[in-house]
Amino acid sequence: CPFCLQMFEDGIKAKAAEEWLKVMDIAELVEGSAVYRPYST
Repeated sequence: CPFCLQMFEDGIKAKAAEEWLKVMDIAELVEGSAVYRPYST
């Protein structure tokens, strides 16, 4: 949820861990792992 994402982001900033941690939404994970192929008929 957006609230959870915000809380995780705030926690990472509070610990100064932005350089090695990144909060990602499930949609961002799916997009990053998707293999794009041209559509063929």
